[in-house]
Amino acid sequence: MKALVILFTVLLSFVEANASTLEIHKKKKGQTQTTNVASQVNREINRHLFNPAVMGKDVNGEAAVMLEVMPEGNLKVVTINTKNPLIQKFVEMQVKKMKIDANELVVGELFRYKLVFRTQ
Repeated sequence: MKALVILFTVLLSFVEANASTLEIHKKKKGQTQTTNVASQVNREINRHLFNPAVMGKDVNGEAAVMLEVMPEGNLKVVTINTKNPLIQKFVEMQVKKMKIDANELVVGELFRYKLVFRTQ
C-alpha cells in the first residue's frame, strides 16, 4: 500500500511539473508575438515620423498618440493630444502610411507614444 501511495505521489508531482512547464512555454509564445508586433510598430514610427519642415522652419511641440492595430495590418490613430494642429495633421498623415506584417498581427492591440518635435 505504501508503494502505491509513493507511486501515486511521484506521478502527481511529475504531471504537475509538466503542466507548469507547458504554461511557461505558452506565456513565452504570446509574449514573443506581442514583442514582435511592438518592435515592428517601433520601426514604423522611427521610419515615418520625423520633424516636419513647414515653410523652411522646423515645428516644435509634443504629441501624445495612441495607435491601434487593424486587421489589414494598418495602424489607426485612436487619439492625438497636441496643441499644434500641424503636428496633428502630420502624425495622422504619416500613420496612414504605416503597415505591419500580417503574419504577426495582434488585432486591436494599442500602443501609446509621446512624440517630441524639436529643432536641433
